[in-house]
Amino acid sequence: MPFDPYNRTSELNEAALTAMADRLESRGRDPAFVRMLDDYLAAMDVGRLSLVLDVGCGTGVAARRLAQLGSFNGGIVGVDRSPDLIAVARQQAAAEGIADRIDYLLKRQG
Repeated sequence: MPFDPYNRTSELNEAALTAMADRLESRGRDPAFVRMLDDYLAAMDVGRLSLVLDVGCGTGVAARRLAQLGSFNGGIVGVDRSPDLIAVARQQAAAEGIADRIDYLLKRQG
């Protein structure tokens, strides 16, 4: 079975974790990805929802995008199994001034 770094972040060194987080954040800024995410959120009609759960949130790209939508005022919970990626998600949300809109939770398998 091939090594899945997203499933085993606890086994990665700091350089690999930084590269992973940077890659996730870079993808989150890509115009094509942003359009796709916006289209997906629009199709879900998120404005009618009271809570969104982002499972496997990584660095929180999708949760943060949702928090920035003017049409959504509900709660957002991002869950990931990596304490390192959750830490980045919290830092990024704080830097964007939306930390109060998103609860990030660490959930290990089991």
